[in-house]
Amino acid sequence: MAIWKSIVGALIWLIILIVLAIPLGLLALYKVSLCLVLYFFKIRGENGVDRLYSLDPVDCMFAPDSSSKRPLANFGFFMIIEGKIGVEELRSHFQTCFLNENEDNRYEKLYSHLERFGGYIFRATAPTLDINEHVVERRMEEGEIWEEFLVKWMLEKWKQLKPCWEIIVVPLKRNGMENEETIVAFKIHHGLADGYSLIHILDKLTGCQSPYLVKDFEKGWVFKQMKQILEMPLTIRKFGGWGGVENNPFRVKLNFATEGKFVDEFQMGFTTVNLEDVKRIRRNYGVKLASVLLTIMTGAMRRYALEVEGREEIPEEFLGALTLPWPKHPTRQPGTRNKDKLCNHWVTGFLKLPLKEQDPEVRVKTIEAGIHLWQEELGLDKFMGRIMLPLMWLVPRLMGEDEIGLDAGSGGGVTSLVGSEQEYTLLGKRVKNVFPWMVITDTTPFTGLNCFTFSHGGKLNLSFGAHPSVLMKQENLNLFSQKLFHEELERFLKLI
Repeated sequence: MAIWKSIVGALIWLIILIVLAIPLGLLALYKVSLCLVLYFFKIRGENGVDRLYSLDPVDCMFAPDSSSKRPLANFGFFMIIEGKIGVEELRSHFQTCFLNENEDNRYEKLYSHLERFGGYIFRATAPTLDINEHVVERRMEEGEIWEEFLVKWMLEKWKQLKPCWEIIVVPLKRNGMENEETIVAFKIHHGLADGYSLIHILDKLTGCQSPYLVKDFEKGWVFKQMKQILEMPLTIRKFGGWGGVENNPFRVKLNFATEGKFVDEFQMGFTTVNLEDVKRIRRNYGVKLASVLLTIMTGAMRRYALEVEGREEIPEEFLGALTLPWPKHPTRQPGTRNKDKLCNHWVTGFLKLPLKEQDPEVRVKTIEAGIHLWQEELGLDKFMGRIMLPLMWLVPRLMGEDEIGLDAGSGGGVTSLVGSEQEYTLLGKRVKNVFPWMVITDTTPFTGLNCFTFSHGGKLNLSFGAHPSVLMKQENLNLFSQKLFHEELERFLKLI
């Protein structure tokens, strides 16, 4: 029967390729021609100085328009540090770590912004930059809450034709008084870098070395993947569609596609849990860390919908997402040039999250099975990495900024990063916490509630980002992140 699946699947793919061959061929011819023109004629950007370069396929996912326009796609990390950090010493340190290389081996993404050319988005790279414009001190207003202060900073638009990254040094205030603590926050356009790029920057600034736990594909995966792709038209039904999209209480409610308006707000909540508690659950059930986090998160989302919003009925399941690493990230490969280290090198996974299920044990097994289905049975992670994401490189960005957007109905998502087991220090000062964060308000892929985690020194720092159409008020997200999530974790631990 297996051979017949491959034969029938191959015939279906042949029909699809015949239908798409001409449009895809024309797009490929046009895009490759544009890139050749940029390369041989050394085309400059809007300011006549910055040279244009093609983006990598995965970078294109978060580059729907010029970086100085909406929509917003920022991410980064911030550190809470014991003691005072001066902006001048941080500038000097960052300059030494990242900006002292020669032109052939510099971190090109740190000199880059995004521009539209010929219907596509390209990277415009400047010959120089002024570090005084990118590493600055900011001070909070009297009575201002630091979480809200940082989110407002993340929502700021990038400066016209300037490199898309910034570091701020913020003296932290407690009860209206400056405390002996400092926040150092870094942000960059997501079209230029990914999570492992952030870890590389953090490690280099602090002198640490985070572990790299991403395994290479097992031997024989190419032949297995070819078989999975051939049979995909017949086996994709196992995924069962998006499920619960219309009734998903955490689905993003778009308004800008019809009203021409973008979201000017975004809620973020931060919390910390004991890493060993999460590992105990993972070991007990033999599942992935992402399965544990999605299980706890789904339980908290279930309680929020029923107890806080007072819904009488919720769907059995809804669409969730997770970030899946791709082997051999450039930051971890010997001999990689600095110009190639900051990049996007990952794929997305989708699965059904059992929202209505009360039992955490049933939820974690269901979610683990969903991840296994996506990666192992269907091989959709490799299909996306090898075929779907490269196709995004061919798709022109012809729409105006008020029309960009695609809602797949995803309600919740998780991205996890692993940091050093040793304690981080920056310029001799102890780093208490490192929170990764992501503010993607208007671009695709939409996730109503995202969880971004970073483990280091025996703790797990979690950042929750919520689209305002999902959790309308900051206090709602604080309730979710600081109460419901912790209670669901404790409830899960009691079952072990």
